Amino acid sequence: MIGSGTMGHGIAELAALADYEVNLYDITEERVLSGYQKIKWSLEKLAEKGMITKSQVQPAIEHITPLTDMRVALLEADFVIEASPEDLALKQELFQTFERFVEDDAILATNTSSLPISEIASGTERPERVIGMHFFNPPILMSLIEVIRGKKTSDTTLQITVELSKRLKKRPIVCRKDTRGFITSAIFEGFIGEAMWQISREKIPAEAIDARMKFTEKFPMGPLELADLTGLDIGYHVRKEAGLPNPPVLERKVSAGQLGRKSGHGFYDYSNGVGAKYQAASASSFDPLPLYAMMTAIAARLVQDDAADPQDIDLAMQLGGGFPQGPLAKADEIGLDKIVKKLDELKAKHNDLRYDAPLLLREMASKGKTFYS
Repeated sequence: MIGSGTMGHGIAELAALADYEVNLYDITEERVLSGYQKIKWSLEKLAEKGMITKSQVQPAIEHITPLTDMRVALLEADFVIEASPEDLALKQELFQTFERFVEDDAILATNTSSLPISEIASGTERPERVIGMHFFNPPILMSLIEVIRGKKTSDTTLQITVELSKRLKKRPIVCRKDTRGFITSAIFEGFIGEAMWQISREKIPAEAIDARMKFTEKFPMGPLELADLTGLDIGYHVRKEAGLPNPPVLERKVSAGQLGRKSGHGFYDYSNGVGAKYQAASASSFDPLPLYAMMTAIAARLVQDDAADPQDIDLAMQLGGGFPQGPLAKADEIGLDKIVKKLDELKAKHNDLRYDAPLLLREMASKGKTFYS
């Protein structure tokens, strides 16, 4: 396990509980020991809550070896999972380093949530052994693992990764094409990104959007509250690296250092300890159709490109995003004709190609078809 931060030590804990021998690596002893101690604490808490037995705690701890020597960490590894910051150049450098130390048949997986697997693998000599393995936070509790196939990922690599996911007691969902954002991060752009465009273009208050999506549409939290939780700079840099425009409201907040909860201020003020406050009464002033339309367009494009099936897309968003209903099932409920009409209206109003309805979606709407008919 390369990286002992939040995701790294969480994944290492999962593997140890599944009786794998785990080398946990980080660049300093302070970091790796911090991750190791957090694993111990987590295991004890899980036992206290009855989620694992007390007899599982010590064996799991003994399965983990904290290391600061990458060569030693990788030397006998059959499967490597990298959980470093979302920096393409950094990941490319790391994967080239991994190849110097691992056996030829070792699989190299990245926990990236959005960077192209094929680009991470591009500098390696064995790109067929590179794959995406997107865990969700916290790994010990979230049931989904998004498995992403790069352009050169082999069938064997894919099969082994799916099997490993199951042995970790997780539900693997395969994204068959190396599309940016894969399934979940791509569709979250329709949920969170479009909410920011609605603020920027329509001057709709964040509170109204969040109240509608949480209290009426029954999402775990509103898209702007979620953006604050994950960090506004994260989405900002992901869009920038992908060559996508950032909504003006996001540009302003990132420029002002308002990055969400971690900075004390984002779309909401966290400096007083209260956090995001919005009331159900604000929900009636926002029409959520633009958000649903964008999520549908993104999901339909994944189906059109044979990246994933409707059932897998919807399940991924329910397991990984807590969606009350999958975006394509919801689109069927709304009516694909209404979805396409809204996309066309938004495209014409804003002269924005992001709102292009995929051909598959347009054809299905014109024929009165649904994704689950």
